[in-house]
Amino acid sequence: MIPIEIINLFASKDMDRLILTKPRLVDGMIVATDGRVMIEVPDIEVNFFDPAPIDGKFPNYRIMFTPELGHEAVPIRAPVIQGTREEHSHECEICAGTKTHGFSCEVCDHMHENHMVGCDDCGGTGKILDYFAWRATCEGSETGLGGLYVEMIQQLPNVRWFKSAGESSPYPFTFGDNGRGLLMPIGKVKP
Repeated sequence: MIPIEIINLFASKDMDRLILTKPRLVDGMIVATDGRVMIEVPDIEVNFFDPAPIDGKFPNYRIMFTPELGHEAVPIRAPVIQGTREEHSHECEICAGTKTHGFSCEVCDHMHENHMVGCDDCGGTGKILDYFAWRATCEGSETGLGGLYVEMIQQLPNVRWFKSAGESSPYPFTFGDNGRGLLMPIGKVKP
């Protein structure tokens, strides 16, 4: 069984795209995406899933997995992450690395420094990850993958990676017994 907490990592954190902010149930498959990575897994492989309604708003995601995109079933080694999360993070400018900050009052329109709240910008970590700098690479390819996403995917059970159809095509992967996913590249790795 895959913990729902791991599936939730793949949902969007962008509140402007509410339909993507939680995994959805589509025809017996749990689907989660944030626009850069997408996974689907049969609901019987996930523990404690409370299905969110689709209301006809979820895109026809299955077309992404069709053979017409040229996904070859050629296994490749797992991408190698270059450096660490810490090496590619910088101090949060909002909280100055303290993980909390005062808040701006809508009533009196000034900052209240004596009422501290957790920093939303850095998620309370005090650090901001430079997503485009933290890269992972695949064998025989100049295409970069987001280190953050490769790290998330590595938390899934029994992950297997496959060759991409081209430099701007997603990298397919499978996990668990019947789960599958796609990870979009973020451009060529700079020497």
